[in-house]
Amino acid sequence: MTFIKIGNGTEKVVDCYERSMEPIYLEAISYEFGIGVEADFLKAIKTYEIAALRGHPQSNLKLGMLYFHGHGVTQNINKAIKYFWKAGDRGCALSYFTLGWIYDEGVLIPKDDDKAEYCYTKSAEKGNGNAQYNLSQLCLKISEKTSKKSYEKKSIEWLELAVKNDHPLAQLNMGIHLVNKNEGPEVDVHANQLFTLSAEQGNIDALYQLGLMHLKSYKKYKIDRDLNMAFEFLNKAKDAGHIQAQVKIGDMCYCWLGYDLDNTQFENIKIGGHEYEIGPDWGHYLEAAKKGNMEAKYKASIILLNENASCSDGLEMLSSAAYGNYPAAKYLLSMKELCELKSLLNDKEECEKYKDMLLRDIGSIKNNLEYASENGIIGAKLQLAKLYWQLYRAGYGDTNCRAALTHLMYWVRDYHLLNYTEINYCHHLDDSTIDELVSLAKSGDSKAQFVLGTRYAKGLTVSQDLEKAEFWYNQCIGSGDPEILCRLAYIYHIGDGVNADIHKCKEIMDSYISQFPSLYDDDINYRRGYIALHHDKNKDDAIKLFELASRNANHLGATFQLAKMYLNDNEKYEDGINMLISILDKKSIMSDLGECCLLALVSEFLDNVGNIARKNINDNVIVPVLDEILSLPTNFDDEIRNEALYHIQY
Repeated sequence: MTFIKIGNGTEKVVDCYERSMEPIYLEAISYEFGIGVEADFLKAIKTYEIAALRGHPQSNLKLGMLYFHGHGVTQNINKAIKYFWKAGDRGCALSYFTLGWIYDEGVLIPKDDDKAEYCYTKSAEKGNGNAQYNLSQLCLKISEKTSKKSYEKKSIEWLELAVKNDHPLAQLNMGIHLVNKNEGPEVDVHANQLFTLSAEQGNIDALYQLGLMHLKSYKKYKIDRDLNMAFEFLNKAKDAGHIQAQVKIGDMCYCWLGYDLDNTQFENIKIGGHEYEIGPDWGHYLEAAKKGNMEAKYKASIILLNENASCSDGLEMLSSAAYGNYPAAKYLLSMKELCELKSLLNDKEECEKYKDMLLRDIGSIKNNLEYASENGIIGAKLQLAKLYWQLYRAGYGDTNCRAALTHLMYWVRDYHLLNYTEINYCHHLDDSTIDELVSLAKSGDSKAQFVLGTRYAKGLTVSQDLEKAEFWYNQCIGSGDPEILCRLAYIYHIGDGVNADIHKCKEIMDSYISQFPSLYDDDINYRRGYIALHHDKNKDDAIKLFELASRNANHLGATFQLAKMYLNDNEKYEDGINMLISILDKKSIMSDLGECCLLALVSEFLDNVGNIARKNINDNVIVPVLDEILSLPTNFDDEIRNEALYHIQY
């Protein structure tokens, strides 16, 4: 029974009044659909309006729908919204849900998150599963836009309610949420159950997720992936029209060629006058590509080009995927063009002869690499930096070397090396369960206490719990174990899973006592030097500590920090440059340390331009190193092999 409040708490029953409108509502339905009477839409509208005017919720909802769709009446979103609000105010959950959807999606009106949230909430509170699910997604969207943790929590709460209402999309998204938490097989079993429930309701995305679940393995728990089950679910999803499932099947056939997972027979095809024998991997990629999937087209091109880098059919597929805006295809196509560009830039006569064409090609390469970079291809910024450097060195046009520096700055992930450490992540007791760790930790095992703290801090195989993380970290601080103290100093310095705390980091390092010289000593001194430089602003102490850590080039991170400080000292400037170069001899430029050294060298080169005193070191020391490191790719075959190795994954 529905009640409304009138005056100071007096309640009046209105249910009977609404019930009296039911015959009028049914009469309107009869006129609309010609049930027992001659169909008369105008009479139906007028009759609905009579019942609606007297507060009948279904009549208001019906009129709202008619004006929203323009069915039998002139479409009028304002009238539709007016009727939806009236129906909602009379307790119609569907009407509030519809209003929420209109405001959420901005259907015929501007979007309004506040009104959408209000209306969805009204409907969701009445048990509408669709509203609960949509509200969870709206709260997630708001949390991402505003960084409000409260909305992130609300999102999960409403999602859980929608799951209890057997909403298939809620089951799917809750399953994905659990998988992304990466808390181990116990949680993934629940996710698997949710995917199964969703799939049983016909959700093909859930079938796809079930396939992915069986591709996972848990070495800690001695659980292997099940390729046959993965293939079975992915194949069901593919047969139901899930294109990405077909791409994943192609990946599986490519990566596990000898397992005979798929007996699908594909007829040989002719492309450009050449006949190709089609294996299951290429066959599935081609089928998915025909349906418009650019990833499949790209991977099909990789298979051809891996056999022959100059294959015209493979290059045509690659170009098609690039024009279809697949980021990796744009990147690889640019790598091919950079390989061709290098020899041309070294020939000034050819450059001048084909200047207009060269300008177009360079513009195309820049656009493709920019797009690839904006869409997650990490190495694209480095290739742009290489391109600008080589154009500058070739004296091409008005190219400014500073553009190379700009792209490198966007490419480098940790410019100050705050997160740098030469102590690998602790793998002690990796195979232990939480119960085993707790038992060891309670008995005083400091390494178990540390590992337990790390698991709670990062949510590894357990739900993230910062209080428990802090508790177990505090338990092992007094152990005096150099390895644990070194790791804890790092954790509290950068805030790795816990809140960063410089003072606690200092306390831990002050308690550090090592009986024998070790790598831990160097990392502790590196961290002490870093804090002295960036937090305490004490350059003299920082230099002493970095020198201590980098003696005999033991700690390359400390060597880098020391080199950077030497660059501000005229007497030690050349030593600083040589130290950066020595690090690059030992570290790949694709490492955090290598990135920072390269960026520092380019920056120094630019600062030295026009400085007569530094011309010699620029020309004879820095430039040869940069020419080598920032050289354009020369072998397209190598680039294809790299893509085949790293981009086609199961």
